[in-house]
Amino acid sequence: MLSHEPLRALEDFQWANAHLDTSDASSNPIGFLITFSEVIAYDCLGFHDRCKRAIGSLFITINENDESDVTIFEDQQPVNEKNDDTKLAIQFLQKIVYLAPSTEVRELLLSLVEDMAEELLPAFKFADQTFLENEPSLDMVSNAKKNPNNIYLGPEVFGLNLNSHFNHVKVHGTKFFMGLRLGYEYLKPDFFYFGIDLLSTAANHGFHEKYKEYYIPQTNGWIGFGAFELRFGYTFAPNGWLLAPFLCLGAYDFGGGPHHNHFDNGFAYLGGGIHSRYEVSRAFNVGLNLKIFSSMYHEEKFKFLGIKKTTHNGLWGGEIGVPLFWRIGSHKRWSIQLEPYFLKLDFSEVQNVYGTRLLFDFCF
Repeated sequence: MLSHEPLRALEDFQWANAHLDTSDASSNPIGFLITFSEVIAYDCLGFHDRCKRAIGSLFITINENDESDVTIFEDQQPVNEKNDDTKLAIQFLQKIVYLAPSTEVRELLLSLVEDMAEELLPAFKFADQTFLENEPSLDMVSNAKKNPNNIYLGPEVFGLNLNSHFNHVKVHGTKFFMGLRLGYEYLKPDFFYFGIDLLSTAANHGFHEKYKEYYIPQTNGWIGFGAFELRFGYTFAPNGWLLAPFLCLGAYDFGGGPHHNHFDNGFAYLGGGIHSRYEVSRAFNVGLNLKIFSSMYHEEKFKFLGIKKTTHNGLWGGEIGVPLFWRIGSHKRWSIQLEPYFLKLDFSEVQNVYGTRLLFDFCF
């Protein structure tokens, strides 16, 4: 099982069970460990019916051990004098449990470990000590249950392709922005979801501007692009997935320039979407993020000398991203996230953002 070969492990379990049939009753604790591991092996292979039957056999084995407790453990030390071997044995059983991919099976076996530890642990002192040096690394869903708080920070780069028209004003061009994103997510399976994001970036030189037939000199100052978003939803956890549909409230704002010549475009919005994440392996996850939004208040402003133009038209937009997660560290509480994405600020105009964010995430 520890080499992640459940089919081969089942063959070994069959051989061991055949040997136990010829042994005395003192082998019952070993039989418990074999049946315990069979449950996990069947779960890994997707043999759900056999897994259920193995769980039934596990309870039978537990009852047999209960009946023999008086003779087997009669001379064992009291609970309050448990030594280091006992703690190591508990960790060993927990590590085996975390090999099971199904949340239901893990929770059942963990509860059995907690309930039966005091009676069964003396029989498991032969466990491999080298495997017990570190705490188990949790799968994605179990880790989210234990550590639902996520704080992330990292750089973001993108290109903004703009071609906007309003009140005889044309603003166009492509600018490359760079900055930082800071965020927090509460991501707990089968519980409410919450997220907040802040983005601040900048680029040098302004966009190309034109008023009627007159071209405006391009500004040499910095222009900025900022974003803010709050998300509220619920997190579902089907097999190997974390799915968080949400409603969101946020704002985008970009532009800038000197006082006598500047362009600004900003709006607040309401929207909805979904953040999803699939566990490919313990160390690697992949996701899909979708969002659509509509402006509540939109203001686009242009100023050059004495010319001032403003529009307040409503807009619809959307975003799609494909985040890739690498979970690092022995406890898998750190992760690196790389997310290429496409953001359409206005479906009715060319206001396209092509970007990538690299985030460093810590969960607790």
